[in-house]
Amino acid sequence: MTLLRFWVIEHGVIPASRGGKLKTLAQTVAIAMYLADVPLPWWSTVSAVVMGIALVLTVATGLDYVVRAIRLRRQPVPTRSNLGVHRG
Repeated sequence: MTLLRFWVIEHGVIPASRGGKLKTLAQTVAIAMYLADVPLPWWSTVSAVVMGIALVLTVATGLDYVVRAIRLRRQPVPTRSNLGVHRG
């Protein structure tokens, strides 16, 4: 059993955050800017800045994911016997 499968099956799923979605957008724009052959003198500087933003967002959302995974891990593991049981 892989580690990822263990985390998902045993502890739950961590949904994508807005930060993660923004990170993906920044990475996509940065890569597209690097691949675009735009003959403007400032283009490479702007491309580097956008890539820097993507890098910062990648590290920040990675740390957020680790924190959320640790919190999820500390919660009780759901079992078949207590799934869907609502006590009022």
